[in-house]
Amino acid sequence: MSGLVKTYTLSGVLSVRHPTGIRKRDMPVTSRDFLNWFAGFVDGEGSFQIKRSIRQIKPPYKSITVALGIDFNISLRADDKPVLDFIRDNLGFGRVIYIPKTKYRYNGSFPNSKDQYMFRTARMDDCASLVKIFDAYPLHSKKARDFTTWKEAVQVVVNSKGRKSKDRLYLNYLYEKLVHERKYGNNNFPVYSNNYIPNIPKELIEKDKRYGKRKPEAI
Repeated sequence: MSGLVKTYTLSGVLSVRHPTGIRKRDMPVTSRDFLNWFAGFVDGEGSFQIKRSIRQIKPPYKSITVALGIDFNISLRADDKPVLDFIRDNLGFGRVIYIPKTKYRYNGSFPNSKDQYMFRTARMDDCASLVKIFDAYPLHSKKARDFTTWKEAVQVVVNSKGRKSKDRLYLNYLYEKLVHERKYGNNNFPVYSNNYIPNIPKELIEKDKRYGKRKPEAI
């Protein structure tokens, strides 16, 4: 029987496949209960990320070439790893990654940091599934604002693969909008228009010219 597969439907949002006799015992809650709990947990611990890396400068800045990435993650202390395993097993996607405390000490910041584990996915199919989940089970904290902007970015990539220059420009706009909303805690970022020009700090441009590819900026 352990080779058979049973499908658990999460309240019509998506289907997750688990081998019977293996994962069933790890799912003590119903699908609806899990998704309600998951939405509340993400309200406190989730992170919707858009990353930007400057790779090439082509004046005028409107035609700047940037690399943009999208992902979702939850980071917890190492002793809370079972919670992340529980989330991964119930969703049926994502990875749980070990993050040693030394990663946060390279520049002297966070001297009291502890080892962590992170649940993470950057696959667009997974991100699209998360969009469906949080549309059906809304977030209520400030993460709801982050999700709204992140959702737009996911939809741009899923619908067009982000290959068109206008789509890449809009993704850059969404990155800057998310940075602004997190920094100032409001929705007062200018509305997107065809006249939008990316706000690239001068020091980043100079650094890019001197050293080439940069480490991505994460928010």
